[in-house]
Amino acid sequence: MTKLFTTLAISAAAAAAMPAYGADITPRVKDAGSDMPARAKSGITSPAPTAHEAAAGVELMGCAFGSSAGHKSGLYKFSTTAPEVMTLLNEDPQATGGGTYGKGKYYCQWYLSIMGSDVWTNFVYDTNTWEWKGEIGSRETWAYDLAYDDATDRIYGCFHDPDEQYEGARLVFGWIEADKYATPSPSIHPVCDVFEAYDGLAFDGTGQLFALTREGKLYRLDKETGATTLVGTTGLVGYYNTSATIDKSTGTMYYFLCLKDGPTSLYAIDTTTAEATHIYDLAGGEEVQGLAIFEPMADADAPAAAKNLTLDFEGGSLTGNVSFTTPTKTYGGADGGGMINYSVAYRLYDEEDSEYFTLTNGITTYGQDITVPVTLPDNYQYVIAVTLNNSAGNSPTAVVDRFIGYDTPLSPLECTLTSEGTQMTLTWTAVEKTMHNGYLDTDALTYYVTRIEGDVETVVAEATKATSLTETLTMPEQHTSIRYSVRADNHGMVSAAETSNAVSLGTYTAPYVCDFETADQFGEFTVLCKESDPGNFYHWEYHAGYQAAHVGNGKYADDDWLITPAIRLEGGKKYTVKLTVANNNANSLARFTLNAGNEPTRDGMGQHELLALTEFTCKRPQTTEYQANFTPAADGLYYVGIHSLALASSWDDFIVYHIELKDSDNSGIADVTATEAAAEYYTIDGRRVSADAAHGLVIVKRGTQVRKVIIK
Repeated sequence: MTKLFTTLAISAAAAAAMPAYGADITPRVKDAGSDMPARAKSGITSPAPTAHEAAAGVELMGCAFGSSAGHKSGLYKFSTTAPEVMTLLNEDPQATGGGTYGKGKYYCQWYLSIMGSDVWTNFVYDTNTWEWKGEIGSRETWAYDLAYDDATDRIYGCFHDPDEQYEGARLVFGWIEADKYATPSPSIHPVCDVFEAYDGLAFDGTGQLFALTREGKLYRLDKETGATTLVGTTGLVGYYNTSATIDKSTGTMYYFLCLKDGPTSLYAIDTTTAEATHIYDLAGGEEVQGLAIFEPMADADAPAAAKNLTLDFEGGSLTGNVSFTTPTKTYGGADGGGMINYSVAYRLYDEEDSEYFTLTNGITTYGQDITVPVTLPDNYQYVIAVTLNNSAGNSPTAVVDRFIGYDTPLSPLECTLTSEGTQMTLTWTAVEKTMHNGYLDTDALTYYVTRIEGDVETVVAEATKATSLTETLTMPEQHTSIRYSVRADNHGMVSAAETSNAVSLGTYTAPYVCDFETADQFGEFTVLCKESDPGNFYHWEYHAGYQAAHVGNGKYADDDWLITPAIRLEGGKKYTVKLTVANNNANSLARFTLNAGNEPTRDGMGQHELLALTEFTCKRPQTTEYQANFTPAADGLYYVGIHSLALASSWDDFIVYHIELKDSDNSGIADVTATEAAAEYYTIDGRRVSADAAHGLVIVKRGTQVRKVIIK
């Protein structure tokens, strides 16, 4: 049979042998199939099984999979006296990593494969309503079997420890707090190392914990210390993972033995002698894990659960009808008779431990179709519950969940801002869905639009049904960034805001500083891609991790420009441009020029060369600084461009962290002039020093090139 992951064979000849410390004892798990849980309930009957021995009538619950008889994976009910009946209770639970029952809840662990990674996830089910909670990827290790302890509200287990995080053992016996079982990454509290797999763990009625090993040894297990006392050897040597449970009224352990090439067999084990008695074989050879005996959900003479529970609420109305059918039989299966009471109640969906609030009560009889009007207090996702009652007690509760009223819309999508001069045009996609799949009144849906200028927010449209907005703004004296946000309103249920891209309005003046803290800063730059690279695979783009602009290099040489937004400068005034840069490869050269001009084009950038071709190697996170001086001839708008010229196949990133343009009159460094082509060293305040005396942050000048470096 196909297995979910690589396994170890344990032969009958090795039944008496204990695995060596650190041995591979990974469980063999039958193929659970590709059918993931569908949140469905149905009953199926298995083909006739092989001969079996009589046993006391006990209802066992366990997750079965790997069926050769075509049975779906899920939680089944097995009767020790009627092996021909194998009833599917629910397709959701998949206890491939162990399972157990306690106080109306079923705790289990699923194996999932997500994008090629094995993930074990803990889930908890309410066995009355089959509501569940859990977090995908909540555990990175699996259990052989689990056992719930009534006295401590803990889930005990024999856990696989692939990372050897618990004192170097491959297995650990420990526990998880039950109320934290389905939370992300619940802590396993280790008790002791384990050197043979516990294939079955179960508490008896006195609170004594028993452990059954893969090799058939039955131990009394001290839950506080992990100390074991051998009861005896059952003679049952398994291959695939299975599970055990104990009938607390009799002390009998039940265990499904699953062989590699043989049947899956149910055994009754005497916990005082370890004697095992064969009961029957499963015709489909299913592997059964998470074996448990559930507490009765109702008295045998109480009504069975209501069926066909449906809700009928029109549009966003909080008033509607709850419909259900009363059963024809009692919970114990006898024909129902006499009067029964019903109660319709609600609770909030996301408050699963909260009490139910009664909506209406009534009296009826068995086998009736009931429809009752109810009114809910507000727009919300509710769990609606119907409970029946007679003199013997309450039935199991039937539940259904639904958002009732007007639901919160999803945020508008594709919120895009364009500009032509000072005219701003905003467009967005109409909302068609809600957060909880509840009612959305598309005919009455409206939008709120807010303009965001720096830190100032202004509402520019209220309750508009349009999906676009155009407005003309006044040109600001100083540069400002304009964006808009849009929220959808469904009868007072308002979505989260969706924010558009930013558009720059106005011009910068010196000093200009950009440190690329946000993608919006990068968005103000003009990017001119190389023309010789088919597909333009590498180009200047924003790197959120670096908080920088960067351009990569591949097969073709770089010819890529990164050009600042327009900066208003004064003619005849001297300015200094500074760059803080790095690259990603200590074995590659970054190559660039620094230019300026009146237009953000290739031709415009040809007007002024501030730095001739410059090469450097400075692997991040270290950086290096360059600077150059620029004196415009006349007042006007100017642009500064960085021209990446990396050689073909250098496979490197050129990274720009900081660009600054300021008045050179405020810089002591600007007064330092080069007198020769050899390297000169200056302190940060402009004092020249020898090469030997240069240390810390210094200025290095070579010809017309000036940069800051750190010398250790």
